[in-house]
Amino acid sequence: MDVYEAFAIELRKAGVEKAFGLMGEEIANFIALLEEHSITYYSGRHEQGSVGMADGYARATGRLGVAILSRGPGITNGITAVKTAAMARTPMIVLAPVSAIGLKNPGIAIAAAKAPKHLDNEAIAAAAGIVSVTLRSPATAVADFRAIIARASEGMTIMVNLPPDVLNETAGSDDAQVVLPVRPPAGAPVPASVSEAADLIEAQGASGRVVILAGRGAVLAGARSELERLGALTGALLGNSLMARGYFAGDPHNIGTIGGFSTPVARRLLRSADTILVFGATLNNFTTYVGELFPDAKVIQFDVDAAAFGRYNAVDVSVLGDAGLAASALADELDRRGHHVAGFRDNGVVAEIAALDLSDTFDDQSSEGALDPRSIWLQLDRILPRERTAVVDAGHHMAFEAQYLQAPGIGSWIWPLQFSAVGTGLGVAIGVALGKPEQLTVVGIGDGGLMMHLAEIDTAARYGARLLVVVINDAAYGAEVQFMQIDGIPDRLARYDDRSFEEIARALGAEAATVRSLDQIPALANQLQNLNGPLVIDFKVSDEVRGHIIDEWAKFAAPQAAALDR
Repeated sequence: MDVYEAFAIELRKAGVEKAFGLMGEEIANFIALLEEHSITYYSGRHEQGSVGMADGYARATGRLGVAILSRGPGITNGITAVKTAAMARTPMIVLAPVSAIGLKNPGIAIAAAKAPKHLDNEAIAAAAGIVSVTLRSPATAVADFRAIIARASEGMTIMVNLPPDVLNETAGSDDAQVVLPVRPPAGAPVPASVSEAADLIEAQGASGRVVILAGRGAVLAGARSELERLGALTGALLGNSLMARGYFAGDPHNIGTIGGFSTPVARRLLRSADTILVFGATLNNFTTYVGELFPDAKVIQFDVDAAAFGRYNAVDVSVLGDAGLAASALADELDRRGHHVAGFRDNGVVAEIAALDLSDTFDDQSSEGALDPRSIWLQLDRILPRERTAVVDAGHHMAFEAQYLQAPGIGSWIWPLQFSAVGTGLGVAIGVALGKPEQLTVVGIGDGGLMMHLAEIDTAARYGARLLVVVINDAAYGAEVQFMQIDGIPDRLARYDDRSFEEIARALGAEAATVRSLDQIPALANQLQNLNGPLVIDFKVSDEVRGHIIDEWAKFAAPQAAALDR
């Protein structure tokens, strides 16, 4: 059989049931084969949306995402979403046609390189920091493809460049020759590093105040039970990075997100911490407020990747190993030493955490047609089903969703903003909805981000995606307006005419509504319960409400820029 048909068979063998893409003549034969091999193909309206769908599907389900693009412009249109997935280490392959390589006739490659759609995929991927492989031999192509699928499934986004003069040849059975980055081993930590961590914790004495910070690495390792056992021994508070939001939901010692979106209670408690145990989180400057969030604490970082240690901020002890195995080993060592302290765990702290009411943390500034986005998310949180997945798009509005929409459990929160690209969230949310059709998916997006990708509302409608699109509409690029105001710059050029997203969404086949008063929100509950496709709600919001993260970014932007200059 031809190589491209063998690839379809290999995908099905790997358990792939869904693939996402946008049709192009170079890959049409392969796409047409997918349904013959029981793989459902979903077509977006733009390559960025299509890749985002594959990314969201993989993030939501943990299964391999498959994105299929066409040559040249198809690659450049989709590269932002590929970069986003690569930065998140999404398990995904991107099938990316390239010009002929002259397998049998070198002259064909010379001519192909002069064609309008010619693009050097390898150079583009390398510049973007994306792992890229070009399959150059039909003899090894199937074995190479099998190896690529296996490595991507472990947690990597790989662009697979496909020359037509390889795809259309008879598939061979030679061994794989492809060279791929090796996955860091996720083994147990060495005893000496565990002992060093235990020494530091013990040095704080019986009054030690420990915080356990779990990141995405802890989620992937399934470390929650061991982290909770460690927390009980050390009297620790439990918190999560933004990527692991909702990880400790339900635990009475959970302080939620640690970083720019921490609650006032969490910030106060964190400033009194003397030890931070970081499991599978990057500990970047927004997580630590460049050291201001827990200024006096010793930091012990646990990670499977040695390159993570001290990448953003200095740490006192580094422990290389799987988060779950490391937490277990440290708990065993402290238990052996008889280290059982109350730490933060007294009734007063637990009561303070439980008593937090986010509506008491601000004064609502809503007026008719200019709503406070904080109140929007708080009210939506009350009517949304608990079994849901929230997705965030980039923009000023994301600060409000991250603070005021609760994440009720593991996997209920997806933050596809590794590349900070406005508009990325909509495609990802559609992929999440198609991967979890039994649940409601909620995506918060600004008017600017939605305007970039309006066509994907049609995609959501065509496939009946159970998706709530919350449009936080201030008729502007809200973050830019805020930064310009901070800098004393006229913001007129960051503002736009208000448009009716309700009318646009209905024209594209979705249900839609416009909300100009908070009193309208409770009535949406019944509509959400019976939703069988996308619902787009245009919330008209005030531009007078500034997310506190804007002030924090402004505060730290100058010193970070100065540090880069040095």
